[in-house]
Order: sequence, then C-alpha cells, then structure tokens
Amino acid sequence: MTFLGDVGQLLQDNALGTLGTDLQLGEQPDTPDAVVTLGESAGLQFSALGYTRSPNLQVRTRSSKAEGYAVARAKIESIFALLSLIGDEINGGDNANGVTINGTKYLKFGAIQEPFPLGKDEKGRHQIAQNYIVTYYRS
Repeated sequence: MTFLGDVGQLLQDNALGTLGTDLQLGEQPDTPDAVVTLGESAGLQFSALGYTRSPNLQVRTRSSKAEGYAVARAKIESIFALLSLIGDEINGGDNANGVTINGTKYLKFGAIQEPFPLGKDEKGRHQIAQNYIVTYYRS
C-alpha cells in the first residue's frame, strides 16, 4: 500500500473515517460535504542509506455548511490526538515505539504547526488543515 493509503487505513481503523467515502486520498472531492482528505508533499531528505523516509502529510477536514466550523475543528483535533501519540515516548503508550501498517513501520507523526483554518470553500463549507512530518521505514 502507499504512504497515504497506510495513513488512511490507520484513520479508518480508529473510526475517523471510511476510505472512499468521507476519507479521501489526494484530491478533495466536491461530495460529501463533510470529508477528511490526506495529501502528501516533499518532506525532509531521506537517510543516506535509504532506511527512513520523511514525507510531509497534510490532513484537511471540511464540514457541511450546516455543521459549521466546530465540526471541522473537532475532527482535525481527533486526528491530531491519534497521530501525535505515535512515537511519543512519554505519552504514547502502546504506540510509543511507532506503529506498523501494511508492513511499514511508522516511527513518528510530528505536527509542524497547530491546525489552521483554510477559510470557506465556494459552497460555504469550513475547511481546516494541519501538516505533519512523518518518519517511516519499510520492514
């Protein structure tokens, strides 16, 4: 599976969306109104021997116009609560040493900043995003 597919699987396994419906990979669809979209971009340089990779992950949430900002914000905070514990040696519990998804070991999801509003889209739906640096290696 791909990097985004693995992260999508992690979110789905933790009841934060359903892949292909309200949890999308890559481009954000026009429907449904309430959706989580995962995107990737260039991250940090990978290790000299190619053992670890560190791409950037962007998590975007969108709520319906009727639901408003608070729903999009609550969703992105729930995702942050899950991802931030992966690789957290103090608070991470079972995930302190990372998680393995589809044979890939994810060591850390480091939030680059707090969630930030992207404003409303053309249909008046609130959008919020948060970026992470993710460190992983294939087992």
